Amino acid sequence: MSNDQQVVNKSFDGAVEGFRFGLGLVKCAIVVFVLLLGFGAWYLILGRAAGIKTLPSPVAALIKKNPIDFNKSFTVESGKIMTYSITVPADHTPGYLSGTWESKGSSANIKNANDDTLIGFQLKDPNNNVIQNLDHPTAGNVQMRVAGPGTYTMVFGNSGIFRSSARSVHISLVYNPD
Repeated sequence: MSNDQQVVNKSFDGAVEGFRFGLGLVKCAIVVFVLLLGFGAWYLILGRAAGIKTLPSPVAALIKKNPIDFNKSFTVESGKIMTYSITVPADHTPGYLSGTWESKGSSANIKNANDDTLIGFQLKDPNNNVIQNLDHPTAGNVQMRVAGPGTYTMVFGNSGIFRSSARSVHISLVYNPD
């Protein structure tokens, strides 16, 4: 065999070895990919069932939660008390609740109404503590920080000795999570 033929054979042998080495890397990459795919499937299927959070806490903190609107209109009959509940879920706290409410009687042309006042209004926290208390209001503002989850209750009173007409109440509040 001549020197030229030996060089060609060695080059060819080196190329074959390189090709085999390349196949080894491809096989290794495929094995790693399959393992990662399997771990991802386990995490999504069994990890969630075991209570493992989908997103780690620092990532979840960066995701903006949507505001929750509380809009409602109703009638508080004469001699009655009506309540409206505002529930703030745990995964949306802390945050800020703000908005207004208003009462209409004579301005809404309600029969026998001489004015727009209610007898009273209260806003209560989840522990039933009074946060806001108003006597004979026609409207109110809610501006408050909500630190934890729970149900806040708005109490609209339209009962009294001289109360002979209903009141129309409209609530417009928005809860904005941090």
